[in-house]
Amino acid sequence: MANDIPAFREIWGDAVLYFHENDAASLASAIRRLSAQRDLCRTYANRAFQRARDCFTSKRMIDQYLELYRSLLGVKRAAA
Repeated sequence: MANDIPAFREIWGDAVLYFHENDAASLASAIRRLSAQRDLCRTYANRAFQRARDCFTSKRMIDQYLELYRSLLGVKRAAA
């Protein structure tokens, strides 16, 4: 479950159930819904787990850091 803001939509896509941005009543409703519908809760749990496995691996993180460092080195050389 996530606050319905663009950053979370970008990160989690359809893998989570969203509640209205900064709305406590909407959050409470989403919690009640997941509590009452155990299959729906499991579905979202599986989606989020799979999304995390696919998108947020240590290899991907390392590759992105290396790409960032290389780009920064290139900027520094160009500035020198």
